[in-house]
Parts: sequence; C-alpha cells; structure tokens
Amino acid sequence: MIHKIHHKKLYDELVYSDTNEGHIIEHVVQPLGFFVPCFISGWSYKEFILAYLIIAARALMRHDYRCSWLIGNHHLLHHKYRNYNYGEYWIDCICGTVYPNKDEYIYGLIYT
Repeated sequence: MIHKIHHKKLYDELVYSDTNEGHIIEHVVQPLGFFVPCFISGWSYKEFILAYLIIAARALMRHDYRCSWLIGNHHLLHHKYRNYNYGEYWIDCICGTVYPNKDEYIYGLIYT
C-alpha cells in the first residue's frame, strides 16, 4: 500500500520532520486538493502563499505530539489507530471514521 511508507514510524516516535515521509505518488496527488481550488477561485499569489504557509505549518504540527496542546491530537490518533481519523475532523464525522474513544483525545487551544 502506498500510504504505508508514511506510517513506518511508530505513533510515539513521530516528530514534525516525519510529515513529508511518503510515497512519491502521494507527494504528487495530495497537493491537488489545495492547488486546484486555489487556481479555480483565482486567488492572488499573496493569498496563495499565506494559505500554503498556514497549511504547511499545521501539517508539521499534526505529526508532532509536542504540538498537541495547540492543535490537538486528532491526526496523531490516526497514526496510532489506522482505521480512524484519516483527515479533517469534520470529514471524519461525515464518513464515520472518527476514533470513538474520546478519553484519548487532546483538545488543542485552536484546533481539535
């Protein structure tokens, strides 16, 4: 499976630099969910760069337990329980893939 490369480190060993560990196909396909809507909606370069920086910083924090106090551990739980928490919290709610044990959640200051 392609995404297995991204999960080669254990849950409790992840740090921010593991964010970009993955298969080349993921590195090509995944950004399309950001780039395509930006270009279709006609964002300026400044808006594009600002949004990209925010998303990139958040991606780094989502893979580092030390940042859980700020953004929560929703995605980290995906690395612990691979059948849950695939993406954004609201998407996981719609798809029924939210990890059910709320006792393990850390709710961050600005993000779940």
